[in-house]
Amino acid sequence: MKFAFRYRLRVAERRLDRKCVALPRKKETFSLAEAREIGIVFEASPTVNLEDIKQFVQQLEEMQAKVFVIGYLDDIKKIDENALMRTGFNYFTGKNLTFFLKPVSPFIEDFLNRKFDILFDLNLENSFPLRYIASLSKAGMKVGKYDDHCDYLDFMIKTETKPSMAYLIEQSMFYLNMIRKPVNV
Repeated sequence: MKFAFRYRLRVAERRLDRKCVALPRKKETFSLAEAREIGIVFEASPTVNLEDIKQFVQQLEEMQAKVFVIGYLDDIKKIDENALMRTGFNYFTGKNLTFFLKPVSPFIEDFLNRKFDILFDLNLENSFPLRYIASLSKAGMKVGKYDDHCDYLDFMIKTETKPSMAYLIEQSMFYLNMIRKPVNV
């Protein structure tokens, strides 16, 4: 079974690489204060505190940003469904994946077609369905956890070996608040 999954993952990664090459995207730099539309993708695993994500969204909304959030549930049985419903976020599961792990859902298509100022990739477990969404997003700036093999993020935060969601969010906000665009003279 593991061999079959590894084969599917390898094929999916090759397909994603081909799509990324063909994807036109204008890279831009934004500070948090300048961003008006923000996307967030994250894995809703049992180790992730949904309150961290909710507080992050609330902070961004207080900055007058419009925020769109997608969470991926690898195993819905391990998560409290009532807690998920209270967040107001969109979620998808393994049932929303094709044989080659491509996420399919109307809200995912809508998310992929939006041109966010900033996309936060809070994918701590390097989950392929979330990598797929983050890679194909038309966001001007993509921010996430540092990875040697990642080529789709524009701004990476290097964290300890096993970072927490709260730490990644805190560091992302710290550095993006420091960004200032040069004034034309």
